[in-house]
Amino acid sequence: MSVTLSIYKILECLLETDTFDSIFQLGIANEELYASLQEIKEAVQNENILQAPPVLTMVGPQTHSLEETIYGDLKQITLEITERCNFRCNYCIYSEGYESFRKFGNKDMSFDVAQKAIDDLKNRSKNQKIVKIKGLNVQRTFCVLFYVLLRAELYSIPPCFKESGEDKLANELVLIF
Repeated sequence: MSVTLSIYKILECLLETDTFDSIFQLGIANEELYASLQEIKEAVQNENILQAPPVLTMVGPQTHSLEETIYGDLKQITLEITERCNFRCNYCIYSEGYESFRKFGNKDMSFDVAQKAIDDLKNRSKNQKIVKIKGLNVQRTFCVLFYVLLRAELYSIPPCFKESGEDKLANELVLIF
């Protein structure tokens, strides 16, 4: 799909400023501005852009017993040890192929967050529990990963690594551990 330079400038301006009046400062002639706005309006209508009905209620089995869902039996947690993972697994939220792609960050999980997450799993689990670990960069996050494994072992919670490149190194660590 191609758009005129005027339409591009209008949309970019609206995204950056979030004010309609700002488009009048773009220096686009009134006739061209009006024609571009008409074209945008038609595209929105024809393509059903922004036409989703408003969400008035939440539906699904978890909403009927929301407190039980939130505070009830916890079976597993997934810990993202780092945003700086050096693998590019297709299923990962950082993979460019993932539908809800997130950009890579530079944060690592703290010991405090790891401890609270595993303790919460232990305290809220009635039966079987598991810690899923993802977002590994073993060279950069070895200490946090080792702490997670120790904490999980303390409560007899088995760790699980996704089937990917990251699990090769991590599973070796588990075997050594």
